[in-house]
Amino acid sequence: MLGKKGNPSHGLVVSVRESFNGPEIAYYNITAREVPEDDWAFINKNFSVPVACAPDTVYYFVIKSQAVDKQNYYYLANDKYLNNNYDAYREGSIWWKVNGKWASQSIYDYYLKNYFKTNSYHYPRDNNGHRTHCAGIIGAGDTRFDSVGVAFGRNAKIMPLKACDSSGSLWVSSWIAALEYARSMGANIVNMSFSGSRPSPLERSLINSVSSAGLTLVA
Repeated sequence: MLGKKGNPSHGLVVSVRESFNGPEIAYYNITAREVPEDDWAFINKNFSVPVACAPDTVYYFVIKSQAVDKQNYYYLANDKYLNNNYDAYREGSIWWKVNGKWASQSIYDYYLKNYFKTNSYHYPRDNNGHRTHCAGIIGAGDTRFDSVGVAFGRNAKIMPLKACDSSGSLWVSSWIAALEYARSMGANIVNMSFSGSRPSPLERSLINSVSSAGLTLVA
C-alpha cells in the first residue's frame, strides 16, 4: 500500500531478494503516476518471473526509488499505525535507515490485513507463548525432570488452532470460527483462555449449542 507526497521524479522498483543487498530474484516497476498524492493505494502487479520460495529461508521484499527529495517522496503503510492490527504471524521485519545505517525493526511487520501476509501457511505458531504454556499444562509428558500435564501421555491429543494475531488480540469472528472447526473435527474439550468485555447473543448461543452437543469448555 503506497502513497506519495508531491511529485517524485522517479518511479519505484519492487523486488524479491535472498539477501539484503543481493541480486534481484524477480521484480516489477511502479511509475510515479500509479501512486496517488496525499492518499493510499493498493498496487498489485506480477513479478517478472514466478518466485519459488524455499522453506526456512529468509527473503527480502525490497521497495526502492532513485529519487531522494524531502519535498517529493513515497511512503509505505505500516499496519500497526494504519489499522491497529498485527500480522497473524509476526515473522517479517521492517528495516529502517537510522543515522545512515540500516537496522531491523523486529517489532514491526509489513502487513495489511487481507492483502499482504508475510506468513499464511498452516503451522500454528505461537508468537507470545501463552497458548504453548497452556498446552503444556494440559498435555506435557512425564520426563521426570519437568512438569507433568494434567492429561499427559498418549491419552491427550491436542488440536492447536490459531485464532489470535501475533499481538494476542482476538476477534469474536475468529474464536467462533475456531470453536466451530474444533466441534466439526471431533474435539471433546476446548481450552478458551481468553476474555472480552462485550458478550453478545451470538457468542452465548454458540456456547450453549456446543455445550449441549457434549463439548466441555474451559475458560
